[in-house]
Amino acid sequence: MGCIMGLFDDISAHGSSLINAAQAQNRSILKNAMEQFGFASYYKEWWHYTYNNGQYPNEYFDFDVE
Repeated sequence: MGCIMGLFDDISAHGSSLINAAQAQNRSILKNAMEQFGFASYYKEWWHYTYNNGQYPNEYFDFDVE
């Protein structure tokens, strides 16, 4: 994928020119598969997706997980 998850740097973005062709292709495969099933990508993080068709599509939940 070109970098580890959780690295908040330019290399983490979809469309980054800092990764090679195989890494870009892997990101594209993941992105296409996720979007096909209703997930939306976050352009700055190749691993970050939000499920748009959830039970509560207009609510975000902010609470501690133990």
